[in-house]
Amino acid sequence: MCEKSNSPVDAVDAALAETMNAMREVFLDGKADADFARMMIPHHQGAIEMAKVELQFGVRPFLRRLAQEIIGGSLSAKST
Repeated sequence: MCEKSNSPVDAVDAALAETMNAMREVFLDGKADADFARMMIPHHQGAIEMAKVELQFGVRPFLRRLAQEIIGGSLSAKST
């Protein structure tokens, strides 16, 4: 999980690096369903981290609502 930053550029860079590293670590076995499911976990975690950056630095109401929905939707999807 990315720490809070004083700079939106640093926060985005950290979130992207973390997501890409997590995706590189996913074991792919050539079975499309399993590979898809395994890759979606870090992909969605990256979306959550980017949404946190938006909530920390963003000012546009529509994008802040979208970020809140991404966080809420991703968390509820993980719990099912």
